[in-house]
Formats: sequence, C-alpha cells, structure tokens
Amino acid sequence: MLPLRSLDVEKNKIINLKVYPTRNTLTAYSLLKEVLEMCEVEEIILDRGPWYRDALQRLSVKFRDESFGKRNLVESVLSSFKERAKIFFSSITVNFRRREKIFGRWRRSLS
Repeated sequence: MLPLRSLDVEKNKIINLKVYPTRNTLTAYSLLKEVLEMCEVEEIILDRGPWYRDALQRLSVKFRDESFGKRNLVESVLSSFKERAKIFFSSITVNFRRREKIFGRWRRSLS
C-alpha cells in the first residue's frame, strides 16, 4: 500500500491523505481533484513522480518540480506522521490483545 498525500506548506497541515495499492495517474488524479475541491491552489510543488505531472496537466493546474526547499519541508512534516503510523501498525500486528491500549496512545499522540 502506497500513500499519496498533500500538504499546505504555509500551515504545515496535511490536506489529504489516501492509501492506494499502486501509484499511477488515475490515483493521483483522484487525490488532486479532491484537494482542488477543498482549497484554492495557485501552484503545486511536486516531487518527480510522473503520475502527478500527468494528472495535473489533465486538471490544468500550474505546478513545478522541486527536490529541495519547500519540498524538504513537506517531507519533514510527513516523516513524523509516517514514523508514527509505522509504529502503530507494527505494534497492532504483533500483539492483538494490547491493540486498544496502543491505539489510544497513538491517537492521543496525534492530537
């Protein structure tokens, strides 16, 4: 399962997060269409994933590829979320009896 996500770099806030079994233009189009319905976007900053580029061209949205700068901010914000999710899911699969206790701690840590 691969996540596709969008982040407001001004507010450091996750706008949308979806998990799909694959990354392709169709899944990127679905995610980006939802993002555009939720907020006004002047420009979208991308990594070099070709699936985003194709989807944004179909949606006629201005975008640019960036490996550093604001792109690094996006990765730093999301890395914390990814690490917490990884810990949560690995803990649940190891010991099902403790899952509710673990879930409660994990949920509180995100608040």
